[in-house]
Amino acid sequence: MKVDFGRVGKALIILLAVFILLNLLDIITTLMALSNKSLFVELNPIAFGLFKLQFPGFVLALVFKLVPLIPLTYGVFVPDSGKHPIQVRTVKLGVLVALGAADVLYTVIVMSNFNTLFAGLS
Repeated sequence: MKVDFGRVGKALIILLAVFILLNLLDIITTLMALSNKSLFVELNPIAFGLFKLQFPGFVLALVFKLVPLIPLTYGVFVPDSGKHPIQVRTVKLGVLVALGAADVLYTVIVMSNFNTLFAGLS
């Protein structure tokens, strides 16, 4: 079986864009839900503890949330110079799996946040 890495590269860019969009939606919907504290309970124990610290904790939570973008973005755009083709392809396949799983996870998280927000409207 041969993998077309031209298609993998395009899929990686799409998955990275979706990952960034879902992270932004998670941040926005979490902020909106936090403003309605009577209905919202943060399920992530690390974020819950950080949110108790008010603004500094929120900034730290954002840093923790966005740091994974660095290696993922590198994995998407790592150039294939031809010197180490197997290693580069392994990294790209690993990032493909990681981004696919992360996109599914963040889709569920964002949908949960929207459900909480809409429950507060009714």
